[in-house]
Amino acid sequence: EHGGEINFGHRVVDVVLEEVGGFVEGSEAVDGMGALESLEAEMAEAHCGKLPAAMLPGMAMVQIARDAHMAWQQVKAGPKGILVLGAGHARRDRGVPRYLAQLQPEGRSVVVLFLEERPGVPFPEGYPEARTTYADYLSLTPAAKRSDPCAQIGRHSE
Repeated sequence: EHGGEINFGHRVVDVVLEEVGGFVEGSEAVDGMGALESLEAEMAEAHCGKLPAAMLPGMAMVQIARDAHMAWQQVKAGPKGILVLGAGHARRDRGVPRYLAQLQPEGRSVVVLFLEERPGVPFPEGYPEARTTYADYLSLTPAAKRSDPCAQIGRHSE
């Protein structure tokens, strides 16, 4: 279908660009103010600093491709809809809402971001994701009880 080629990141982006008609021009789509580097840094932090640095650009491009693809699918589905997304994909500055605005400038979207409470951290000043450029509304929720996710990363290779 796509030649069976696996090239982490860039081939996925090429396939998505074919489908969405090229409205996203690779890294330029988010790199207005260092957003690509910011996305790479967030990916590194989300994976507890355990990923090789060489993987980060490809992972960031996959995130961009996913955001563009989800926006395109929403547009194809019709004028109204609700998307439930992870916080990174829901960000107005570089996620799905950005691409929805490019595809349908006359459209309207509302972004509600749910953030888990961080004990002892003041809200909103201690939450970098609590920015008006990220979402229209913020909701602080109790933190879920879970084991340390960083403890699990890399275990499969031991």
